[in-house]
Amino acid sequence: MQKYGMTKIFPIDYSKSVEIFEKYGDILKRNQCYMNVWKLFYKTHMFDGWNVSICFGYSIVTAYDSTICVEHAFLMTKGNEILDITCRRKESKYFVLASFTAEEYLNFILQSEITDLSNLRFLQELKKDFEK
Repeated sequence: MQKYGMTKIFPIDYSKSVEIFEKYGDILKRNQCYMNVWKLFYKTHMFDGWNVSICFGYSIVTAYDSTICVEHAFLMTKGNEILDITCRRKESKYFVLASFTAEEYLNFILQSEITDLSNLRFLQELKKDFEK
């Protein structure tokens, strides 16, 4: 896991973000960023050969004449551009607190203290596939 902190702001690759949403829109829903990242990870092969990281952080949003940071999950390319499949704004910017490879993400979920997912067969099978 790579930790960043809130010192650098990353730009969005808006056109690629829209392309991903259109390609996988049948399994994705607006305003469900954590679930969407999981669905892309679990139900598609988009991570095969992609050089993306799964990120947790904040999206910078302007609303009601104020700028706020909203907790968010999204992807980041090796070129440090954000792929946000739930984004609706071309000018969006992001703080990345932590980024994970696909294998690190799966391990993070398996070791979650919030819920014990370690006994779910499909997660164990995914882990074995990554270890191969």
